[in-house]
Amino acid sequence: MRAAMRQLLHDLLRSLGDSVRDLMPIVLVVAFFQLFVVRAPLPDLGGLLGGALLVCVWIYLRLFRRPRAGRAAGSKRAAVESVRSSAYFLAESELARAGYPRRPGETPLAWLGRLASGRCPFVSDALRALVDAHYQYAYQPDGDRPGLQAEMRELMERWHAETGVRRTARGRPSAR
Repeated sequence: MRAAMRQLLHDLLRSLGDSVRDLMPIVLVVAFFQLFVVRAPLPDLGGLLGGALLVCVWIYLRLFRRPRAGRAAGSKRAAVESVRSSAYFLAESELARAGYPRRPGETPLAWLGRLASGRCPFVSDALRALVDAHYQYAYQPDGDRPGLQAEMRELMERWHAETGVRRTARGRPSAR
């Protein structure tokens, strides 16, 4: 019982500390404005600090007590992590290490098109099929069907065979 109370108090103080940290820039701006622009001392400093404490408690009660997304099993975060560990992202990271990274905001299809138009030696039919399978896996309702991940792994192996890409001991792709 004591450990549970201690943990609850610890969580409360940590959350209140987070609230104070979040509110501190606002308090500093108001204090700067009052002291250097208005050029007057802060009136009723105790009332100001008490009000700031009440705002911190309100922030804690309104924001930090809500259940957080991603804590339950089968959450969206778990789905994103499973997509991130797909064969497509492994191939994408291999190409990035080889000097063909995807640009921020660039879709996989646009990236593949840019690589193909730039005569990237690693673009092949297997990589195109892997990108298509990635879109199906990530965005279609039946994308998590059994066998699709295995199909993506086979496409990645075929891509390695078609392009001559292999992983070196340091994890970087190189041509055979």
